[in-house]
Amino acid sequence: MTDLLKKKTALLAVALIVVLCQGCTRLRDIRIVSCGVESVSIQGMRGLSAVLGVGVDNPAGTMTLSEISGRAYIQDRLLGEFSSDDVEIAGRTVSECRIPVIFTLDRDISLLGLLPLVRSLDTGSVTVDISMKVKMKGGVSKRFRFERLPVSQILRDSNLPGDPHIRDLFL
Repeated sequence: MTDLLKKKTALLAVALIVVLCQGCTRLRDIRIVSCGVESVSIQGMRGLSAVLGVGVDNPAGTMTLSEISGRAYIQDRLLGEFSSDDVEIAGRTVSECRIPVIFTLDRDISLLGLLPLVRSLDTGSVTVDISMKVKMKGGVSKRFRFERLPVSQILRDSNLPGDPHIRDLFL
């Protein structure tokens, strides 16, 4: 009787591992299909508040992104830091997510000095560090950290037409 129980337990464990591995491979297939700035407002002299409309093709299950924070760089110069509230991404569908973002400029950059930089800038010279916690609907969570991720790569991997410039997102 115990051998039969051990075999059933082993079979169940293997089946569970296969199901979990299939779910994890789908995480790699998540794509950004559209990205746009829905609204921007100035918060004091050093901050911006924005709402991004991001289209996501998510073949995996429903997930929640939390503890989202990061830094933005122009070439090797720190532009500022950003953070966002929790965001839920619907599973197994293409959906539009509204992501509220708070951005604070670095002390070395003024808001007035930022506008000329943004208008003449392309996505190839902007990189971001992003840290977030991803929690699947079933309760499994993992922290992800991406360093010096080129914004051009994020936009190129999407289905956005052409090679958009940063200025196109704000103008």
